[in-house]
Order: sequence, then structure tokens, then C-alpha cells
Amino acid sequence: NVDKFEGFSCPRSANGLYYIKEHANALISAWVVDAYDYGTHTVFIAEVADCETLSNEPSATYAYYQANVKPKPQAPAKTEEKTEKWVCSVCGYVHEGPLPEDFVCPWCKHPASDFEKME
Repeated sequence: NVDKFEGFSCPRSANGLYYIKEHANALISAWVVDAYDYGTHTVFIAEVADCETLSNEPSATYAYYQANVKPKPQAPAKTEEKTEKWVCSVCGYVHEGPLPEDFVCPWCKHPASDFEKME
């Protein structure tokens, strides 16, 4: 057995889980009581065991993610002949050429049904 936390001084939540305080502003620790698999997502139902405010620094918001983390769609390549293009309605990824039914977006992992043909 290897103790991955040997030598670290991390606090533990009420249900015994280690957590870090650096770069975090809150702790919510829970016991999972049920889970529902929806193919592309799993929804976990949990009972909160512990929660604590660790810092008053603001959280990384969705707006921050969109502006600073999310990959920007690449400009389409300029070509003489008209190439079929499809854009992912979830993340903006552009696929050039025919779109197979089993295609999966390389950025956000959504299926071909979430792509719209570009005009």
C-alpha cells in the first residue's frame, strides 16, 4: 500500500476526505447516496457531510471561464473550393468536411447531434 498523502499536512473534512485550502474558497464534502448515468453526464445525489468558507476571494465564474479558459474557435482555413463546415453549438469547435453520425467533438465530447451546419 502507498500512502499518497504521507508527508502532507492536509486537513480532513467531517467524512474523512483530505482537502486543500490553497486556491479554493469553499469546501463542500458529501456522501454519495445515488447516481444517474445519462451517457454524457452523471448526476450524483449526495448528503452534505461538511461545508466551510475557506476564503472570501471570488469564485471562478462562468464569465471568467468563457473569457480566459475556454479554447477559442479557430478561424476557418481559406480555400478556393467550398468545404462543408459544422460548428459545435456547445463549445464552438469547427469541423470541416462531412460530419459522420458517430462523430464526437474533440473539445467538449458532445455528439454530432450538437453540431450545426455553417452557411
